[in-house]
Amino acid sequence: MKIFYTFVIAILLMNLLTRKGTAMQSQTKESYIKVNGYDMFMKIVGSGAKEPIVFLHGGPGAPSAYLRPFEQMCKDRKLVFFDQIGCGKSQANLDLQKLDIDFFVNQVESVRKEINADKIILYGQSWGALLAVEYYLKYPEHISKLILSSPLISTELWTKDAEYLISKLPQEHQITINNATQSGDFSSSDYQNAVTFFYERYVSSKLPWSDDINETFAGLGTELYNYMWGPSEFNATGFLKNYSKLEDLSKISVPVLFIAGENDEVTQETLSIYRSKVAEAVIRINPGAAHLTMQDNTDFDLYIIREFLNCK
Repeated sequence: MKIFYTFVIAILLMNLLTRKGTAMQSQTKESYIKVNGYDMFMKIVGSGAKEPIVFLHGGPGAPSAYLRPFEQMCKDRKLVFFDQIGCGKSQANLDLQKLDIDFFVNQVESVRKEINADKIILYGQSWGALLAVEYYLKYPEHISKLILSSPLISTELWTKDAEYLISKLPQEHQITINNATQSGDFSSSDYQNAVTFFYERYVSSKLPWSDDINETFAGLGTELYNYMWGPSEFNATGFLKNYSKLEDLSKISVPVLFIAGENDEVTQETLSIYRSKVAEAVIRINPGAAHLTMQDNTDFDLYIIREFLNCK
C-alpha cells in the first residue's frame, strides 16, 4: 500500500510540474518585427498589467541570451528581450557605414510600440546602459525608471578602468595586452590567453561559463562590435571611441538603480561618478560578481531589482 501511495504522489507531482511548464511556455512569445527595414528578434516572457521591463543587452553586438536569468524576475508584468540588429537571432547583414545612435534608439522605440506600452522600465547592461540613457534623452515621457547595470557611459572612463584592471594582471599578460594594443595585432595565442584570463576574472568569474554566455559569444555580431567599438575590449577605436553621455546624466529625473559587480570591468569609483550626476539614484554592488552580474550571482541581482521595482 505504501508503494501505491508513493506512486500516486509521484504521478500528481509530475502532472503539476507539467502544467506549470506548459503555463510558463504559454506565457513566452517569440517573434520578429521589422525595424529600419531589418528583421529583429524579440521575446516576451510573462504577463501582467504593471509597466513592462525592456532589457537592452551589451556589446555592441552581444545578443540577449546571457540575460535569461531575468526571465524569472517579476510575475506581475511583461519582461521583454530582443537581439539588437546585427547579432544573435536578428538580421546580421548591415550597412555599417549608415549606423548611428538613432539606429539603435529606434529599435527600442519599435519594441515599446510593439508591446503597446505608454510607460516602460528600461534595463541596460554595459553598452545597453548607454543606449538606455540615449533612449531616455529622446523619449523621457515613456520611461518610469532606469536600471543601468555595469554601465558604459563614458568611453574615456571605461578605458581608464581597463588600464587599471590590466595593471592588476600577471606581468606577462600585461606585456602581451599592451604590446598588442600598440601594434594593432591581436592574433597571437598569447594575446588570446591573456584575454581569456581577463575575461574569467572581470567579465564572468563563475566557471565554467553557462550555456547562456556561450550562446551569446556564439551569436556575437563581430562586424558590428568592431565597427562600434574595435577589435580589442581594452581600447576603443571605432564609432564609440570618443563617446560620452556623462554630463547628460544630470537630465535624468526618474529613479535610477546602478548595479556593478565587485570585480566588474566598471570600477566602483567610476560608478560613483555616474551616481553623482543623477538626482535620484542608488548604487548596489553585487558581491563576488564580475561584469555579467546576473550570471555570476543571479540571486543578488534578482533581489535588488525586485526591491527597486517593488515587484513580485
